[in-house]
Amino acid sequence: MKHKAKWAPPLFLLGCAFCGAGVFLFKKLYRMNLKEYTSHALYMAVLDDEIARKELSGVSVAAQKVVFPARRHSLQYRYHLFLDLNQGKTAETLKQETAALERRLSALAPTADDLSASSDSKGVH
Repeated sequence: MKHKAKWAPPLFLLGCAFCGAGVFLFKKLYRMNLKEYTSHALYMAVLDDEIARKELSGVSVAAQKVVFPARRHSLQYRYHLFLDLNQGKTAETLKQETAALERRLSALAPTADDLSASSDSKGVH
């Protein structure tokens, strides 16, 4: 007759519980769902595009004026760029980076295009 240890089954169950808790905490603390991840990437792309357009509008480099591609193409490129750059970052890190982009955008003076667009949207001519 084999001698079975009385502590083996409870120890096994306790180990499984710790593993399950570890996986749960890892997913909860360090991972975010796909919708949140992609929405951060899109919002960061929009902010970055707007910052670049405001900072470089009317600027010339090597005697050539800076020309931007269509906003749709620019946003698509930036969105995929931020999807790649944000891999492995936590939600807290992304919130901090987004806040930094928002502060940078708000620090820029509004351009003439912004003023005309805001007056058109309010119905003021």
